[in-house]
Amino acid sequence: MNYNRNNKITSIIMYAISFSFLAFIISRYFPINSDYANSPLVWREFLDKGVSSFFDWRPTPDNWYFTVYPINFAIFFLLGDDGVIPLLISTILFAALVTLFSSEISKISNGKWSYVSVIVGTTLLPQIMLTDGFVAHPFAHYSTAAYGFLMLLLFTKNLSKNNIYITTMIAVIGLIANSSDMWIAPTFFMPILLVEIYLFLSKERRVSHLCVMAAFFGLSITHVLPILMGFDIQKFEIVDISMMLQNIYGSIILIGETINISVMKGNIFYIASFFVMLFLVLISVWIGWLSGGIKRYVTITLFLSLLGIVSSYIISNNSSFPGPPRFFVNVIPCVFAILAINLSGRYSRLLLVITILFAVTSINSYETKKWWAKGVITENNQYIDFLKKHDLRYGFGDFWDKSMTVNWLSRGDVKIFPIFIRDGYRLDPYSVRWQTMRSWHTEEFLNGLPKRQFFAISKGRECSDVEKCVIGIQERYGYASEVLTFKKMTILVYDDGIPF
Repeated sequence: MNYNRNNKITSIIMYAISFSFLAFIISRYFPINSDYANSPLVWREFLDKGVSSFFDWRPTPDNWYFTVYPINFAIFFLLGDDGVIPLLISTILFAALVTLFSSEISKISNGKWSYVSVIVGTTLLPQIMLTDGFVAHPFAHYSTAAYGFLMLLLFTKNLSKNNIYITTMIAVIGLIANSSDMWIAPTFFMPILLVEIYLFLSKERRVSHLCVMAAFFGLSITHVLPILMGFDIQKFEIVDISMMLQNIYGSIILIGETINISVMKGNIFYIASFFVMLFLVLISVWIGWLSGGIKRYVTITLFLSLLGIVSSYIISNNSSFPGPPRFFVNVIPCVFAILAINLSGRYSRLLLVITILFAVTSINSYETKKWWAKGVITENNQYIDFLKKHDLRYGFGDFWDKSMTVNWLSRGDVKIFPIFIRDGYRLDPYSVRWQTMRSWHTEEFLNGLPKRQFFAISKGRECSDVEKCVIGIQERYGYASEVLTFKKMTILVYDDGIPF
């Protein structure tokens, strides 16, 4: 009794230390851009207009409605605040849940101290995962990973229980999560389904479990919920052979940097780390298979999770080399869970060495100059004060440069609506961009705005040459009543409105 009690206390202490470090490091890598304004702006519209705001908003194909929004909205409600701190809390929470769920999976499957390596691996994440991997981001695949590892934790527990209600719960979570972010389908839902098929064929599970899992998986990949709600859906397109070959090399580089154990930086070290860790994972999978029982099924499911995302990346990624590392956020928890489950006992020293090397390498990867600085928020607040000083409350600008962030951080005191600049410097306020309200782009809405308006021009996606844009827009729409400058931003002020 005392032994079990001490084990629980030790686990709680380790999780508390892990949570504290994740809170520290994520807060340092937590930047601010227009993506972050997503749920706060929808929350405000929901409070003002009700459920209709969810259909007025045009979400990205990864809509986050069923996964991130409920958590964020609950935090907004409890704190009475929809600013930076609530988003930071939810981001840390999802990261902590990945650590908790993945390490508990290892503990149940093995029952030995080796699960500590999973805690270390998922706590001391390398910089690539925190930044380009978007772990320190309130809307990214790492939040979905928390739901995926919850599914896998329930699946692990259910291997001994064979409870149809738990299987149904797993399937429902998969449907809900997939309807928010299709990344979960190849990464968790399909691997669990494949193992359910194996369990059925080996007569260890009734057919009802497989039917439930298959039915919900079918509903997920056909996008039933998003289509019913009228959302854009994620299309899966296969790239050509040359791109696949490039993606194979790119995945080796990205995964190698993700699970780097060389303490050094550079592609040669990432490639070496990739193949060393691949060898250890394959050995662990073989050990798990020979062990049978829970070890076998959990190890295979985790391995299929790795194969699922890597194969999906290879056949579908069309981004330039090496591609986005955010797809591989399941790699660290899956790899360390596989190793922890199977490399205990006589292999425990090897597991300890790998864990220490990974921890040292990750800490060595941190660059303090890339840590989040309050300067980003300060600059937005300075811009808000500048606009208020000149009596500018309604304007238009580039989505990515102080438009949505101003809407969010000014708490609605200043509203800047993102619009496109088309060929010939034609302003297009009627095309609805992802992550904006559809109603913002109607003629009725635009005609109802106060006459004193502004257009903010900066170098970015909409304008590659600020000077030419300033001249071109004024030649097309008339000369501005005032031309103001805020740092690198040129602001055209129109007292009688912009004549779109």
